[in-house]
Amino acid sequence: MPTPQAVLMPLVLAAAAGLVACSSSSETPSPAGAGGSAGADAAAAGAGGMAGSDAGAEACLGSSDATLLASLDPEVELPKCVKPLITGGKLPRDPDFVALVSACVSQNTGLSAACAGCYAEFAACSARQCLAECIADPKASACVQCRCGVSAATDCISALEACSGRPDDTCG
Repeated sequence: MPTPQAVLMPLVLAAAAGLVACSSSSETPSPAGAGGSAGADAAAAGAGGMAGSDAGAEACLGSSDATLLASLDPEVELPKCVKPLITGGKLPRDPDFVALVSACVSQNTGLSAACAGCYAEFAACSARQCLAECIADPKASACVQCRCGVSAATDCISALEACSGRPDDTCG
């Protein structure tokens, strides 16, 4: 029987692949900073969608984050943080998973903690929601539809948009 890490790694890569559309937006973000609190911590998401980042809406629209995101490839950066956690035994449902991914992304990329938190929560949400749909092919229609969710509680991509303030046309 495969280990949880062996089963989750393809999904983690699928989550990272889903971030590419967010980093390639041609729109010029406004220089607005992060807003207030968006809600509970990641543990409150349980088996459902994203709980919301402490960053609030538009966490990635600050000029520093916008500049960094214009040149970063989340498909490359996110797995650098997620893979060591998964192979070390951490799972997306663990209470500290999002915080660990967020701190790593922020440290490795220079993104603000608030913006990195949006991407970390997206990765955890995608892994919790879409393992079966995404494990074989992260670009498969079923995987994309899963990450788009059937309700606000399971829509990882819209939650990333709301948290980051960056548009993503993946879900149409």
